[in-house]
Amino acid sequence: MKPPFVIDTKKETVRLDFDSWTDYLEAAGNRFDNCDSADSRLSWRSADDNAYPTFDEAVQKCRFGDHALTAEIVKIGASLPPVTARERRRRPVPAMCGHAPIVGAAIVGHPLSMMRFNRLEGSRPIIRIGVNVSISGGVSGLVMAKRGAAVLALCDALETAGYAVQIDILDGTAGYNGDWKANFRATIKRPESYVDPGILAAALLTAAPCRRLYFALAEQLPTTDLRSTFGVGGGYGRPRDHEDASTYDLYMPKVRLGEKDFDTPTAAADWCQNWLNKLTGGKP
Repeated sequence: MKPPFVIDTKKETVRLDFDSWTDYLEAAGNRFDNCDSADSRLSWRSADDNAYPTFDEAVQKCRFGDHALTAEIVKIGASLPPVTARERRRRPVPAMCGHAPIVGAAIVGHPLSMMRFNRLEGSRPIIRIGVNVSISGGVSGLVMAKRGAAVLALCDALETAGYAVQIDILDGTAGYNGDWKANFRATIKRPESYVDPGILAAALLTAAPCRRLYFALAEQLPTTDLRSTFGVGGGYGRPRDHEDASTYDLYMPKVRLGEKDFDTPTAAADWCQNWLNKLTGGKP
């Protein structure tokens, strides 16, 4: 599939939204079919991106998971106390009885004939987390790993307590010419879904979604001018915050140089505990 770019020349913005992780990976992985840019740097990586030596390996690990990375998540999560879910936004759930059957579905025996889709109370409260993986070449892969592990440990604690968590992978990038900005989003976990921890680990504990998959998408921008604006074949733009930052219950900003919140498991656990308090309305 081709990336569904939405380009606004007046506002100088590029948006790219994927409602599934599979679609995101397919668009990035098909770069060789969709891109006419001759200045590809798909083999590019900084000295700290040692986890996945090739582009194809990065795509495969993000698709099928990297279970060797999950130990760090468990280490942080083990130091967190239990938390109790409190009232929050509730999503609609289907009721299974008490209505007139849908005749066409009933004739063929389809289970839809026994379902009534209306808005009821009783589902898990939803928390939306947006993680900006935009990262400069000067930030080490180790910082990404510690940061991502803390996010997933927090997610696990919330879901254990009965919350439903959505996780969006974000990338905010500023161009080098004019005021052009790019905002990419891919939903990797929906509130109602289970996602293999190895897939989440590959997406959040490594630089692959930014330095590999984002580059592959940027190389598919439809015009030479746009590719030049965002530094395709060079620096690939400058990290910035995503324009949807304020819409999330927890937004993780672009990765900062010298970030200290996740230096040790204790520091990461403290960060998780602070956010647990904020998101659940007080101390557990």
